[in-house]
Amino acid sequence: MLDTIAVIDRVIKRDLPQGPGWRRYNHDGYGQKKDGRAFDGAGVGRCWPILTGERGHYELAAGRDPMPHIKALEASPTKAE
Repeated sequence: MLDTIAVIDRVIKRDLPQGPGWRRYNHDGYGQKKDGRAFDGAGVGRCWPILTGERGHYELAAGRDPMPHIKALEASPTKAE
């Protein structure tokens, strides 16, 4: 599990202005265009706030501080980064 988390953080984690975020997978092309135009079958991957929440749950269960994840969720824009 710990090895998997290290790989996940290295590959799909992004440090955003509001805090940590994770994409669904590497080379994720789901989402609007980089300039904000609508998704047309190809786009740029964005971080999904639900994955930040999942990590917060994991950190809490592991006895660590979940607050960075909670704060990132609270500061997340209405559009995923």
